[in-house]
Amino acid sequence: VSAPALIWTSAALLILITVTTVTVSLSAGAIWPNFREPNPESQATSVGGLAATFTCLGYVAAVGWMGQRVVRALSAGEPITGWLAAAGIVSAAVACAAIETTRRKLNRFEVA
Repeated sequence: VSAPALIWTSAALLILITVTTVTVSLSAGAIWPNFREPNPESQATSVGGLAATFTCLGYVAAVGWMGQRVVRALSAGEPITGWLAAAGIVSAAVACAAIETTRRKLNRFEVA
C-alpha cells in the first residue's frame, strides 16, 4: 500500500466525518434547544444531545466500516472509488436529513 494514498484517503474520510458530525450536532441543538438549563454539562443528556450522540455513533460506525474496506481494497490493489463514493453518499444523506429536519422544525418554532 502506498503511504500517500492511505494518508489522503484517511484525511478525506476524517473531513467527511467531522463535517457531518458537526452538522448533526448543530441541527439537534437547533431542533431541541434548552435555554433554561444553567449547567452546560447536562445538555449532553438532553433529548437533542442524546439524539445527536446516537445518530453520530451509528454514522461513524458505518463510515468507519467503509474506511476499513477502503484500506483492504488499497492493500489488495483494487479500486477504492466505490467505497469512497458510498461514504460520501452516506455522509451527504445524513447531513441533508439533519438540515431538512431542522428547516422543517424551525418553520414551526416560535419564540415567546
